[in-house]
Amino acid sequence: MTLILDRVNWVLIGFGSAVCLWLLVQLIRNRQASPLVAFAPPRGERLPLELIVLPILVLAVVQSLIAPLLADSRAGADLTDLENPQTQIVLALSQNIATVCALLATYWVGSRYIGESGNTFVLGRKRFTGDLSAGVLGALAALALCQGTLAATQWMIVYFDPQHQFPEHRVINLMISPDQPGWVRPLMWMGAAVITPFAEEFFFRGILQTILFRWVKSRWMAILAASILFGFAHSDQPQVVPAITAFGIVLGVIYERRGSLTGPIIAHAIFNAKTLLWVTLAP
Repeated sequence: MTLILDRVNWVLIGFGSAVCLWLLVQLIRNRQASPLVAFAPPRGERLPLELIVLPILVLAVVQSLIAPLLADSRAGADLTDLENPQTQIVLALSQNIATVCALLATYWVGSRYIGESGNTFVLGRKRFTGDLSAGVLGALAALALCQGTLAATQWMIVYFDPQHQFPEHRVINLMISPDQPGWVRPLMWMGAAVITPFAEEFFFRGILQTILFRWVKSRWMAILAASILFGFAHSDQPQVVPAITAFGIVLGVIYERRGSLTGPIIAHAIFNAKTLLWVTLAP
């Protein structure tokens, strides 16, 4: 199974590399006209700046309230012992619940102050088929770009610090652990492949990138700034920050190109689902 997964992964990387090369050729050919000027998303001129932090506050407050309650309800959970399997379940549960709450808060902000309606904030005004194609191609491009960036980053870290130990991802640990209850894996799938793509795209692209463009008046600078913040939001694993930043750039370009959050959400969901699928199938 490992050999099959490796071969399929290389095929996907090959397709993704071809997509990246095609996009680069298009950019060079049309260097006089920005490839982003196609159908700009809503820009949220009415959005009060203080509401940008609302989803972050909701995420932090809900998780800080829910985690102790869940820890009390599960025997053996100790929030001070992060290596404890029961504690990891509690943290994953509380993070999913908090992410759903933050998603709702972000949707409220976006639909009220950015889009003309909730549908406009998420779907834009273009056809879904185009967003679907952009999402699939974006996921392939991100797969090639991110794996290359991650490999280069890890090589550099090991080159300068041969004894460096890379921190592991909590969700992946729960996915591969044989001692977890049967409902843990479906929960991780729901969180990583459904809840997180919606929540992060609503916030980082729908709100943050939109507001950054309003400040800097440059689509590329807004994409870069939002992507860097997106990368550092995953700094619990420092080695992935450059790769996640590159992923954010791909998602940001799709958002600007399509004027819709649907494409970035699809690309994000496919990317996360592929990672979990490989972890699940690997022996």
